[in-house]
Amino acid sequence: MKTCTLTRAETSKLKSILDSHNQWLTTGKKKGERANLSWAYLKGVNLEWANLEGANLEGVNLEGANLEGANLREANLREANLEGAELKGADLKGANLEGAYLEGAYLRRADLKEKDPL
Repeated sequence: MKTCTLTRAETSKLKSILDSHNQWLTTGKKKGERANLSWAYLKGVNLEWANLEGANLEGVNLEGANLEGANLREANLREANLEGAELKGADLKGANLEGAYLEGAYLRRADLKEKDPL
């Protein structure tokens, strides 16, 4: 699996990654590509209301990021740094948060339930 090598200077690539991921979701995975932002440096980025359902965010640095209302359902956030992140109202149903660092994260009204039963 390839990993994302976004650095602070390359965050302009983020919009095209998110657009491709949205296309992947809306076409039932037929077009576009699943977002792979594993180990990316996205400290302080604004992803308010972003749709990252099912995205690979393993090890991503989202320290201080704005993820208010974001759809992170079933996203892989294993070992992600979410220190001080704004996650108010975010949907984290079924997300993998194993080893994620959440100190100081604002989780009011965030949905942290396990995956919906079938």
